Amino acid sequence: MKKSGATLQHMELKYCERCGGLWLRREGSERVYCLNCLPLMNEIPAGRNPLPARVRLPIGKLDMEGSCARALGYGRGER
Repeated sequence: MKKSGATLQHMELKYCERCGGLWLRREGSERVYCLNCLPLMNEIPAGRNPLPARVRLPIGKLDMEGSCARALGYGRGER
């Protein structure tokens, strides 16, 4: 039997994040759009990062009852 020069490549089944179509990509690839959608998505300018770089949580005691009452328009927590 004659050996061919072909190599084995691992592939992943991926869905296109624009059109939802299924396609195969090389394992470990970061492509998220199919070949049909890739040129369309490259035309869209890259925007700013919509997520903050760091999430900041409040420090200290939270008065949830008073905060909710004010948000609902009860003034100083009065009902």
